[in-house]
Amino acid sequence: MKTSLFFRSLKKYCQAALWFYFRTWQVRFINDLPKGPLILVANHQNAFLDAILIICSSERNPWSIARANIFQSPLAKKLLNAIKILPVYRFRDGFSTLRKNDEVIDSYARLLMEGEAILIFAEGNHDDHWRLRTLQKGFARIAIAAEEKSGYTLGLNIVPVGVQYESPSEYRSRVLVSFGAPISVHKCKTDLESNKEGDPVFKDLTEALITKTSAGLRPLILHVEHHEYENKVKHLLHHRAEKKDLVEQLKTDQELIDR
Repeated sequence: MKTSLFFRSLKKYCQAALWFYFRTWQVRFINDLPKGPLILVANHQNAFLDAILIICSSERNPWSIARANIFQSPLAKKLLNAIKILPVYRFRDGFSTLRKNDEVIDSYARLLMEGEAILIFAEGNHDDHWRLRTLQKGFARIAIAAEEKSGYTLGLNIVPVGVQYESPSEYRSRVLVSFGAPISVHKCKTDLESNKEGDPVFKDLTEALITKTSAGLRPLILHVEHHEYENKVKHLLHHRAEKKDLVEQLKTDQELIDR
């Protein structure tokens, strides 16, 4: 599916704005970003900036997923579709709307079968704390649906994406966007069936994908456990030494938190 001129122009504008907004905006790729169908699964600290940062940090032009209640008017729906945003229905939107998710997952699967990329914030909502929360299963359901439709010949990859802000709401702060190692859905299924790598015995492929994606995402961000949060962050901010390179900054911050 061809990306519209409007979307590409808007992306260029946003890239310029991000360079102005952040004092440092650094991007790293643990591996080359795979071509073909792709699901980007990211942590979610800033409701406004996260999607813009991730979309502007690579050459891929993914579709994003947003809560369904912002699609209520025809004009809003048209505009959101123009900038490659699709709806997802949640329990809080009403139990009856959840039945629409089967259709929506079908439409996401078709996009992936056309070689598109989809960006999903699998924590479900945003939280400005430095930690990774439990990933919801929607991205895994979409991945499995797409591969099943293709008979597991699609070659779909899931790539964890970590957005690490020094301050999620502060102007002229610094931010690191890290694209992690790809997770092959087909290989995950094969490994699950044969247990070649001695993985834990997962209940099903959904659980395996969630666990592997979470494990791939955790090293890309600063994670502070909830029950220790205030003391550890206070300790970090008191003892932190600023590094010019944000990958090095993340590593030293992680080590300081671990200690």
